[in-house]
Amino acid sequence: MSMALTSVLQDKVDNIGQVDVVVGIPTKDVEATVVHTLNVIGMGLQKCFEGVDSLVVISNGFSSDKTKELAEMFSLPPSIEKIVTDDIGGAGKGSAVRTTLEIAMATDAKCILLVDGDLLSISPSWVGHLAEPILFGADLVVPFYIRDKYDGVITNNITYPLMRSVFRANIRQPIGGDFALSRRLAERLLKHPIFPNHFGVDICITTVAAAEQMNIRESLLGLKIHSSVRGYVDTRNHLSAMFQQVIRTQFELMKYYEENWKNVSQKVKIQRRKNTHQYGQKPVPVQVDPMKLILHFKEGFKNHSDLLEQILPKDVFKKVCACKQQNRFDP
Repeated sequence: MSMALTSVLQDKVDNIGQVDVVVGIPTKDVEATVVHTLNVIGMGLQKCFEGVDSLVVISNGFSSDKTKELAEMFSLPPSIEKIVTDDIGGAGKGSAVRTTLEIAMATDAKCILLVDGDLLSISPSWVGHLAEPILFGADLVVPFYIRDKYDGVITNNITYPLMRSVFRANIRQPIGGDFALSRRLAERLLKHPIFPNHFGVDICITTVAAAEQMNIRESLLGLKIHSSVRGYVDTRNHLSAMFQQVIRTQFELMKYYEENWKNVSQKVKIQRRKNTHQYGQKPVPVQVDPMKLILHFKEGFKNHSDLLEQILPKDVFKKVCACKQQNRFDP
């Protein structure tokens, strides 16, 4: 269901009128980075879309710091419009994305960019690398980052393997967070019954595009460094909610599109835009505490062994039980 804009937000949209490009920045408690992100986006729009009517939407997830105030104070170039608003429908990344998509539809935008508000490594070139393929017929542009092997726990172990094996779409980072969407895809997402209001929104975007055989491109953006990655090392405290939301959404979409992926005979074609100057960069190392991970595994096994025994094949469950008795995981 499409949500209506609030009267205040509708007035802002009416005053702006029609635009061609909308950039949405979901934010929550990112006062240290929001100004930097806005500044870079402004430079990118000026560089890549000079003379094109554009709008930046900062969708605030009810921050407890000064994120919203700083976003309101920051001045973009005069040619770029700006809207700062709270998420419609409650806090959550999905609500922020939906807010941006609703505004994009109301302004008749042809291209919608979504970039995280806590980015440190974003550069003006990202705007062009993401948005330009949309103007030439793509429906979705997904990012391809240079990442440490321990960065991207959910991506590497679940979302990417499922995306590739079930939907036959080799989208290496399906929950990358920074996307460009066509109007066609945005309209489809707003009507989709499984569109979530939480972290599952990224996998929803990529899965809908892949399952419905839309035109998907990948763009190499180089390193992605964002302030929240420091917390992701502590997977138990910082990734548990995200894990549940992302995986629940992915499995709901697998069920929803069951007839689609069961009848797919060919791989989904993904064209990669290679920005050669990005090669040679080395990712920021992510430190991992193996003993802490093993401890969390043992605690989780103790609490959920009955469930694991129900859902795992007997031979697999036997191996999991064996892992519980040792301080390492053999291949």
